[in-house]
Amino acid sequence: MYGHCYAATEALYYLLGGKESGWQPCRGKDAEGVTHWWLRNADGQILDPTVEQYTTVGKKPPYASGRNGPFLTQQPSKRANEIIARVKRINEQNRIRPGNT
Repeated sequence: MYGHCYAATEALYYLLGGKESGWQPCRGKDAEGVTHWWLRNADGQILDPTVEQYTTVGKKPPYASGRNGPFLTQQPSKRANEIIARVKRINEQNRIRPGNT
């Protein structure tokens, strides 16, 4: 998961509906000075598609020092678009169709 938080968070944001979803991109620097990205809503709930890069090594993500802020581009990046396409392909492949139980 390390090194993929930006693209994964950006993809999740757009898959959830973008600005209209109520989720905002957030970023903060961890103890090593590495920038980490995640989503937060108005209620303070957090969606972090790459949280395992911290939890699997006994560390906490930098949520407390995080700030809301825009992504680096106005549209999904190339990497985010690839993740979105893969998620949509998997969802289509796994979709249960009538008569296929």
